[in-house]
Amino acid sequence: MNRDELNELYRELENRMHKIIAPFASLHKGYDFSCGYYSGHYHKNVEGKYMMDFFPIPVVTVKGLCDIEIDLDKVSVSTKLRREVALNYSYEKLLGYEFEAYGVDEYLDDFYVKGNSYSELVENIASSKEKEIGFSFLFSEDVGAEEIYKCVKFLRKEGFFY
Repeated sequence: MNRDELNELYRELENRMHKIIAPFASLHKGYDFSCGYYSGHYHKNVEGKYMMDFFPIPVVTVKGLCDIEIDLDKVSVSTKLRREVALNYSYEKLLGYEFEAYGVDEYLDDFYVKGNSYSELVENIASSKEKEIGFSFLFSEDVGAEEIYKCVKFLRKEGFFY
């Protein structure tokens, strides 16, 4: 990949980041946020094993609430719940979202992936030693800014934090 190709790739990521932050930037709407580029994100390869990416992607940090990660092929909103809250949470509230749940200390331990039941999620949390449970809400790469903003407002209302 040459410099021009790399610049084009990052120009697209940067543009997507600016679209996503537009609702937050409009008078901040009560959210303190910052933007940066971070590497070290994990994805599952075709065999289902986690692999670390060394290249940086744009990340919008909504202080105290979540990270919005703008990846090449998706956007994810990462946040967490305290163990006690996660054990008793009404997961039916998340029916409109695709999400994954995992350990915070052992972040490669999946507690919930698409296809699992909510009861499996609670069992996995109960059998772990995690004090906090990580959640990633997954969206397509072309998700609208308002949909991300709506998700972030929902997370705040539901007691998620970062």
